[in-house]
Amino acid sequence: MLPAFKAVIFDLDGTLIDTIHDLANAVNEVLASRNLHQHSIESYKHRVGDGIKLLLQRSVPENLSLDKDLIEQIMLEFNDSYEQHWNKNTLPYPGIVSMFQELQHINIKKAILSNKPQYFTDLCAKHFFPEIAFDLVLGASSDVPKKPDPTSALFIAHHMNVSPEEVIYVGDTSIDMSTAKNAGMYPVGVSWGFRSQEELLEAGAKILLNYPEELMLIVSKQA
Repeated sequence: MLPAFKAVIFDLDGTLIDTIHDLANAVNEVLASRNLHQHSIESYKHRVGDGIKLLLQRSVPENLSLDKDLIEQIMLEFNDSYEQHWNKNTLPYPGIVSMFQELQHINIKKAILSNKPQYFTDLCAKHFFPEIAFDLVLGASSDVPKKPDPTSALFIAHHMNVSPEEVIYVGDTSIDMSTAKNAGMYPVGVSWGFRSQEELLEAGAKILLNYPEELMLIVSKQA
């Protein structure tokens, strides 16, 4: 029997919004400006998830990936490019907005936890979900370890005044499932995101959602 859940923490990219085209275009723009090899949109689904620094290290030629000064400069260039691209092609996945409205209706607490920089995480949350009252929106910052470290997830649970076992953690990658397990939360994967169902199950997903509204089958019985 499932425990009584009081809150849901969501990953952002690949879980709530499809950002892959805008992320890929921003990285490719930076690579092109330096005459470096660009990559297909599809390939970026396996480069994202661990934060911008690792995204860029995975995108430049291997012999450049450990050049700290170069990566720092490319990160600045990426931020400038992505600020121009971030909402050109990005949209919420079908059913996400109505799912949030239902969660709000039954008073389930909601938060976002992303390895995307805080500035862009806030920007996306406010732009795509202006009417959703999140308890907390937390992106990556230099002074807190990124997912799958559980520090931020546990901070969110404390902020929402719920215990970890009362939290469903929803994401689209093994990073998210590991974050949930490391924090003692209930890991739920989504099949519409950037990674395969096999990856999610191998990483410990208890349930896979094929549509956002299926989340209500878990939480509505507990409300």
